Amino acid sequence: MKSSLLREMGNKRICMMEYVQNDHKEKNGIDRSLAVSKAYDFHKMSEGYQPTPLVRLENLKKYGIGCTVYAKLEKYREGTKSFKSLGASYSMSRILTKKYYEITGEQPDWHRTGQSRKIADVTGPIHFRAATDGNHGAAVAWFADCTGHRATIYLPNDTESEKKKRIKSFHAEVICIDGTYDECVKKCHEDVLLKGGEEVTDIETGSNRENVENIILGYTTLFNEVMDASDIRFDTVFVPVGVGGLAAAAAISLKNRCEGIKIVAVEPYSADSLYRSVEGGRIIPTDGRQDSLMCGLNCGIVSEYAWSVLKRQVDGCVRISDHEIKKAAHLYEREYEKESYTACAAFAGFLEMCKRKQWKEEENVLVIFTE
Repeated sequence: MKSSLLREMGNKRICMMEYVQNDHKEKNGIDRSLAVSKAYDFHKMSEGYQPTPLVRLENLKKYGIGCTVYAKLEKYREGTKSFKSLGASYSMSRILTKKYYEITGEQPDWHRTGQSRKIADVTGPIHFRAATDGNHGAAVAWFADCTGHRATIYLPNDTESEKKKRIKSFHAEVICIDGTYDECVKKCHEDVLLKGGEEVTDIETGSNRENVENIILGYTTLFNEVMDASDIRFDTVFVPVGVGGLAAAAAISLKNRCEGIKIVAVEPYSADSLYRSVEGGRIIPTDGRQDSLMCGLNCGIVSEYAWSVLKRQVDGCVRISDHEIKKAAHLYEREYEKESYTACAAFAGFLEMCKRKQWKEEENVLVIFTE
């Protein structure tokens, strides 16, 4: 089921928000409870870990929004100000644990003070490589720096200079590519094959599926935090989508624990692979230019592992325009605080769906704000 809005602006006919319902969805959730628990335990016991805030958005009734809305604010996440640190840290810790065990025959104790550096003494320096649009690369660089290892990060040449500086601040090598995120993924994989290293890009390239799965499992900590922070029964969760890992984590974390909960994914028009895939029933790359103002979501194709979850578990997808993200970001700044366009993507999708009166006043809605 597909719906769209068209609006006249001057002499231009601009396509507004579109929603597609997932007709391939299954009733039963995907049980990864043991793996989810291990990821959450790892993060909870990590030095410096703090859950990010879950706050009620009180001022939306004057905009005609009757349901109760909560925001999960990921800019307060330790290390990188993004949920990406959860995925990178967990996946990279699993790689290092495996190498440590191969050498010593023992499991390392990650949570003893200073232990990560001792683990590095045993494993020797590991070279992590990752492609990124900015925040995943910063997370990989951050965790490599924390644990005494090396990182090389591949990103599009037109990435904001502040993001490049941030990655370099974690002592990582930055390689800029004249092209899209997907071309960075290709170059990173080629260098792994030619020069070696551990590939921790958050989309599959043929040899890193286990790492991608662990990145997504790391993200489930965010949703466990939500469940622990409140006894609210959420009816719908709005999640931004780049390659789909966070939305997959939402499904893995929530579908078995919260009966009837709906997960709605939000993408830009110019990077709408998940929307097209849900519509077509198979992975379909975007044909957009990946040039949205929501720069953290400018990815050309959904992850295979994320798709294996989302094709059965996501309830629907929204794709939005840059015009709509500007409006949502301005509203949020006026009522609450300043957030980036990327961080406001799920909020924008929610607002546009509200215009169609999709939600009952008694519903509880969770919106994820993150880069």
